[in-house]
Amino acid sequence: MVSLLLLVILLRSLQPIAAQAAEPSFADVPPSREEFVAVEDLKRRGILEGRPDGTFGPDQFVNRAEAVTVVVRAVANVRNLPPTEGCFPDVRGEAWFVRAVCYARELEWVRGYPDGTFQPVRTVARAEFLKILLEAYGVDLEPLAAFTDPLAPDAREPSQWYFPYLSYAMVSSMTRADGASNLNPGAALTPGQVALLLHRFLLYREEKRIQELL
Repeated sequence: MVSLLLLVILLRSLQPIAAQAAEPSFADVPPSREEFVAVEDLKRRGILEGRPDGTFGPDQFVNRAEAVTVVVRAVANVRNLPPTEGCFPDVRGEAWFVRAVCYARELEWVRGYPDGTFQPVRTVARAEFLKILLEAYGVDLEPLAAFTDPLAPDAREPSQWYFPYLSYAMVSSMTRADGASNLNPGAALTPGQVALLLHRFLLYREEKRIQELL
């Protein structure tokens, strides 16, 4: 009887701890959202940060500066990067993204547009983010070079620059076709989608996510 009473007391004492552990880090990313686990894990790793008001903005669009910064945070401590500027004519001064973008430029993860600009506030497309991410981690895409079959109705030509990046994303189970069987390489990404892609990529590298066949 005493043992049963002690067990009840112990379980009740653990309830606040369990509730605290399940408390979302961001008010707008509750456990019911698909990206909840990804966002929580990436925040724990120090890769994602929220807004001053405690939100994450999972359904807003991500710009190129934000996308690069997230990838740089995954591989380096942005705060410890050496001060630098002038890597692009539109990336200079005291802008919050200068260090991350110039770091990525120095390592050739990003190369900018033909006019020499980076266009930091332009929304980042799915294929662009995949390229930045895979370049940052030095992923070898050569084994996929022999694969030339269409990936989806909107990703049919292996000559397209994004084809190998999408191929890897499918093989590593980072992404899959939508209801219309499309991969949407040019679609603008949201923070929630960026979190899912990055988290799946990291889990795959850590051998915690199963490879899927094309």
